[in-house]
Amino acid sequence: MNNPEPHIQAKIEHLIRYFAYLNDQKQYEELIQLFTENASYTRPSQPDQIILGKTDILDSFINRSQKKTQHVVGNILLDQQSPDLIISHSQIVLYSGLENQELDMIVVGGFNDKIILHQGRWYFNERRGFLNFKHHFTS
Repeated sequence: MNNPEPHIQAKIEHLIRYFAYLNDQKQYEELIQLFTENASYTRPSQPDQIILGKTDILDSFINRSQKKTQHVVGNILLDQQSPDLIISHSQIVLYSGLENQELDMIVVGGFNDKIILHQGRWYFNERRGFLNFKHHFTS
């Protein structure tokens, strides 16, 4: 594994955490700017459904259930493949609930990413979600 320079590592870790923050805040127009035009995305809960391109990725966020969410990101591992390509692996714990602050689901999974440098900025070119555990609470 090739560790990136500390300043690059900080930018990539920020990108990964910023994605989670924007997702929780439902700021999808800003979130989609973290992707390349030809990016691909799969949700951890639907790892076999590949969404291609920024327009379709944005639509998938806008058109999904708008529950209250809190993503916790950890265990970020980075492997710099070349000066403009980093492969990352991160773990995600998702707490999901209703507006009345009742928890209805916990999901544990994460993302395997291809992150590329384009015009001096790092972008997701591929985010492939995976799911390890899922628990739905019943009333």
